[in-house]
Amino acid sequence: CASCHASRAALRRPRSGQALCGACFCAAFEAEVLHTVLAGRLLPPGAVVAVGASGGKDSTVLAHVLRALTPRLGISLQLVAVDEGIGGYRDAA
Repeated sequence: CASCHASRAALRRPRSGQALCGACFCAAFEAEVLHTVLAGRLLPPGAVVAVGASGGKDSTVLAHVLRALTPRLGISLQLVAVDEGIGGYRDAA
């Protein structure tokens, strides 16, 4: 891993070419999301944020990262389940 130099790299970041282990990738990704939210003043402290969750990878990652950053952002989260209305697609959920 190019960051911690202790673990074996699990992936190579496309933009930077940096080879990172899973833990360092997650830390870097969370730091980038935090920077983007703070720099853009996207979520003011005290905001209640609704995350629409379909159960797919995009909404799951968004919910996970925002949950991890909630203490640093000073926000609260509400998870909103989304049913796309596609028969047989989410019946088990």
